[in-house]
Amino acid sequence: MIVHLPFPPKELSPNGRHDRRAISGIRATYRDTCYYLTKQAAKAWAPITCDIAMSLTFVQPDLRRRDVDNMLASAKAAIDGFAKALKMDDRQFKPITVDWVREKGSAGALILELSPMALMQAADEEMGAIL
Repeated sequence: MIVHLPFPPKELSPNGRHDRRAISGIRATYRDTCYYLTKQAAKAWAPITCDIAMSLTFVQPDLRRRDVDNMLASAKAAIDGFAKALKMDDRQFKPITVDWVREKGSAGALILELSPMALMQAADEEMGAIL
């Protein structure tokens, strides 16, 4: 499953000097947007209760240098919305891989992917099959 989400707002970067109360609305709006986009993409999704590998790819909207740990932190609301839409706990996403590409002039995006192989293995584990 692959879901394309908007690039995290700059206010969600942990390097920003924003008051937490001031950005709570931005965080909630971003989380809700990611929830609805994931819900729309995952119409026939059945919840999984075991761990599953997740990949995040940040499509940066500019050529600015960003730290991978800050990009991951700024995506927390997206991951929360994604997990809620799939009726999963975000701690089930294990391992998480992070990558990024730069596309100058694009709007940017955050691509969340649960790999097909990981989904098949998770389904087998859910059903009690021996791999």
